[in-house]
Amino acid sequence: MSEFSVPSQEDFFQESCRFLTTCRAECSCSNAWHFMWSGFKASGRRRSIYYQQPLLKKMLAPMRQSIRSVLIAGAADAGILTVLDSIFRENVRYVALDICNAPAVEMKWYANLRGLSIEFQKIPLEQFVPQEKFDLIFISNTFIFMQTDVVFQALRQLQQGLRTDSWMVCGMRYEQKVQENSPATPEASAKDFRSMISKTYTSRPDLVALIEPHIDPYFESMRLTQRHPYEPVEFASILDATGYRSVDHFRDDITPTNILNTVSRGSITLSDVHLLQLK
Repeated sequence: MSEFSVPSQEDFFQESCRFLTTCRAECSCSNAWHFMWSGFKASGRRRSIYYQQPLLKKMLAPMRQSIRSVLIAGAADAGILTVLDSIFRENVRYVALDICNAPAVEMKWYANLRGLSIEFQKIPLEQFVPQEKFDLIFISNTFIFMQTDVVFQALRQLQQGLRTDSWMVCGMRYEQKVQENSPATPEASAKDFRSMISKTYTSRPDLVALIEPHIDPYFESMRLTQRHPYEPVEFASILDATGYRSVDHFRDDITPTNILNTVSRGSITLSDVHLLQLK
């Protein structure tokens, strides 16, 4: 197996094209999130897992040889498999969870390409009851989509899948405002997103047309659900209150500034990642 490298811009674009085709047949999200995710990722807005590979590799190095089973709790970004495989290399069995069928198709495509063992379960995270103990549970930004009471429930459920010597990696994305006129309304956010995907998919107007019907409903759903904007200190207290202790921790820009899409942005997207064990 070759050494890990961040995919090229063309790689990201082709991945997005493939996933959008999958979404047309398989995405069952109420807000069509995976259509939107493809646009965010191809444009450069959401690539954190690849750029965090060096930090994750360093964080997980001490237990690398003991990891044989991994639960991926939230599977929108199939690139998680690429990153984890680059760290653990072989003899690891993966189980992935998501509420939508689209990630299952993409995860299985990645797994087949790399000769990995993976099982997929379509289930809300807070309803998942682990039937086994995992060496590692990996959660990358899944909780940003959940209200606080649901996050508490999911974290307590996941305890059933951990031993005292198991590990959890839990990442939380958050926004740091850098200018006062940042888009706040669904209309402004939708306009910003349309500008972004028109630049991203200049050569593929068919893909713009595929995403377009979902843009306004998506941003309106974000307003209606009133997602709670977690802050790092608050989220750390949630982890502590649900029975986890933080062994290691890093915080970084979610994607290097020099590769971000040129659409104006009112905030910097950051990531807060904890390595946890049960208390």
